[in-house]
Amino acid sequence: MVEDVAAFGFRVRGPSRRLVIELWGELDIFAAQQLSARLTSLIGEETGDVILDLSGVSFIDCSGLSLLCTVRDRVLQRQRRLALVSDDPFFLRVLRLTGLADTFTVIGCREAATDAVAERYHRICVPVRVASRPSGTPASDPPESAGGEEPFDLSCGTADLS
Repeated sequence: MVEDVAAFGFRVRGPSRRLVIELWGELDIFAAQQLSARLTSLIGEETGDVILDLSGVSFIDCSGLSLLCTVRDRVLQRQRRLALVSDDPFFLRVLRLTGLADTFTVIGCREAATDAVAERYHRICVPVRVASRPSGTPASDPPESAGGEEPFDLSCGTADLS
């Protein structure tokens, strides 16, 4: 008999003025059902802005996107700010294709997300279109995206997604 083993989870980190939640694994319908009440409760209990670190998320479906929207709504109801941390070009593409790109502030690394929340950025801060590779950047190219779109350089920094 095969047991259901959780392929997802979260950890809470950071100073008290900012709630940093690291999500990992697959954010599918099962994960969304298990995490929704816990995350909204956490957001209700804590004070300060919220950073959802999605760096460890390997998969997200419509239920996972719905979970992110639920968290966003809860954060906004409490008059706080939310930033997502992700450098995954496929996740960013999913946000664009579902019309959610303008709904979330997405930052490429947690340090930049902390700064962005602190400085009240209200825009998409990553991706930056690849024009030339800065010195010190690894030579490996980002994966080609489907549909003939340009690849993204998902480094820390800010740029409008347009």
